[in-house]
Amino acid sequence: MSQIQQYWKNQYDRLKTDKYEIVQCGTGESVLKVTIPSRYLFVDNNSALQRQADGMLRPFLRFLRGQEAVATVIIACYSDDNGSQNYLDFMTLNRAYSVREWLQKQGVSSKVLCYGMGNKVPLNENRNMEEREVNRRVALYLVPNRSMVKLAKKNKLI
Repeated sequence: MSQIQQYWKNQYDRLKTDKYEIVQCGTGESVLKVTIPSRYLFVDNNSALQRQADGMLRPFLRFLRGQEAVATVIIACYSDDNGSQNYLDFMTLNRAYSVREWLQKQGVSSKVLCYGMGNKVPLNENRNMEEREVNRRVALYLVPNRSMVKLAKKNKLI
């Protein structure tokens, strides 16, 4: 297992809660994917972050800000199939922008990529409320930056 994979595994073990789904993706310089149900960040049909969003997003700041930043982030927001495609694309993109704005206000200075996925990548059918709930989510992809790669090469990451 590479140092980066081991680092993400250790972080996964520290962050594991019932509110996040955390999955290690890829090989080599792996990516940590964190999935947060939208209900913890947003009110239905709104792209403004709720107060409790701060507590959900704050644990990831240590990877993303300052000189100690070891990752950059890609934000992808998803919805269920309630609404027109244009509305769902617009809403999910604005939600991703809201998360990016919050990160920037907290001192994240690296480029943050945002994607509004609408209902294009469902995890479940949309036949009932439970299935729709699973489809409404925010995924944060924490991607190793140059600092992380350098630390790993020097065996100083773990």
